[in-house]
Amino acid sequence: AEAYDVDRNLVEIIFSGLMKYSPEGQIIPDLAKEYKVLEEGEIYEFYLKENVFWHDGEELGADDIVFTIKTIQNPDFKSPLRVNWLGVEVEKISEKTLRFKLKNPSAVFLENCTVKIIPEHIWKDISPQNFHLTTRNLYMLGFLVCLLH
Repeated sequence: AEAYDVDRNLVEIIFSGLMKYSPEGQIIPDLAKEYKVLEEGEIYEFYLKENVFWHDGEELGADDIVFTIKTIQNPDFKSPLRVNWLGVEVEKISEKTLRFKLKNPSAVFLENCTVKIIPEHIWKDISPQNFHLTTRNLYMLGFLVCLLH
């Protein structure tokens, strides 16, 4: 359990989600600058912060979030988080806007949005069979290094 805790703590430092927990335990925007809940909780629209960059200088975009969620949803990747995202549709509206459509309202959907985002441009060509074996897991890929104002 200790090694798992260390891994989890490192992931918390290195990666970010659309939402995060405040020190008081409330769910607040992280990569999202704001969000809207529509259609009585069946649609969520997220608007991403500007000037957020990956470690390699690529700017964070809606494609990264869509890629992350679709990777989690893909049964070939065997993600333990898949159950949280079953029945959720995700679509890119613009480079900094995305929409989630839920089959039914969910009291825990914003909590699910604390999932850490990975960069599509780095991971898109890795097959499900090699996802956990790739040497990209050994390097500092995917760090969000700056939020410029």
